[in-house]
Amino acid sequence: MNRVTAAIKQMRQQIEDRIASGITTPEQVEETSLNLDMYDDEIANFKSLTEIAVSTGKLTDEERKTIVKYLGDGEPDHFNSQPVEVKAVLTQYHSELLKAVGPVPRHSKVAASVPASPDGTRSMFLTFDANDDETTHIYEVRLREHEGKYSVSVSLDTLKDGIPASSNTESMPYLARTEETLEQAIVYYDAYVANILKSAKAKGWTLTDRVDNGDRDDER
Repeated sequence: MNRVTAAIKQMRQQIEDRIASGITTPEQVEETSLNLDMYDDEIANFKSLTEIAVSTGKLTDEERKTIVKYLGDGEPDHFNSQPVEVKAVLTQYHSELLKAVGPVPRHSKVAASVPASPDGTRSMFLTFDANDDETTHIYEVRLREHEGKYSVSVSLDTLKDGIPASSNTESMPYLARTEETLEQAIVYYDAYVANILKSAKAKGWTLTDRVDNGDRDDER
């Protein structure tokens, strides 16, 4: 049995039942679908995970081919245009494979383009206008080396009318990791940048500035 296609069929029925019973609405389903969009780096990583999963027996080759069919040839539009039940099931498989297999080390498209400071730290600042009010959100994704290991962290500052409203640097411990190798840390650095952009897009925020480290002097 192909567990992927079976899960998609089951998910489709669950969504239809929830809409029919009034638990959810088509508009909420559409919003959920947008939040499940993937970027090209995530799709490439997912494909690599499926190959490892087949070799370790966590997926059959038929299941891998089904996932790859829905992921497409690397352009995110193919996956992002799939029905919500497909996106939901594949997102769940992606999460499960990341836990079981771990992220696949690869050369970075994002981190490699960010110049390192003299101490080896890489940072990217992403500034968003919330549009619905005078609120600005500034994320920093930081990668640094310390005692032979590599840490990746995310912080968020919120400005209201240009005045600091809050700093959530300590409120995102789940977005702080320490890895043994630079390549492994880069996987998370890239993923955090991609997920921040994805989340902001879903919220309707506008990216107003993207600054690599070296252009800002403040230390957190």
